[in-house]
Amino acid sequence: MSLHIEKIPNRKYRPTILLRKACREGKKIKKKKIANLTHMPESFIQALQAMIKGGMVIQKPEDIFSMERSYP
Repeated sequence: MSLHIEKIPNRKYRPTILLRKACREGKKIKKKKIANLTHMPESFIQALQAMIKGGMVIQKPEDIFSMERSYP
């Protein structure tokens, strides 16, 4: 199973942006829509895409150095 964001072009309107789950069943790949993200801000979509790929999302670059770390 994998999650991904898919942009589906529309002719006169802005593209439809979907959060989808893909599973392989035999030789076919089945896609299931989890959420419609079309009306979400672009910054939210980019952050979600980064998190799906395993990244970390922060508000400001300064936050990286101000995070408290606890070591065992």
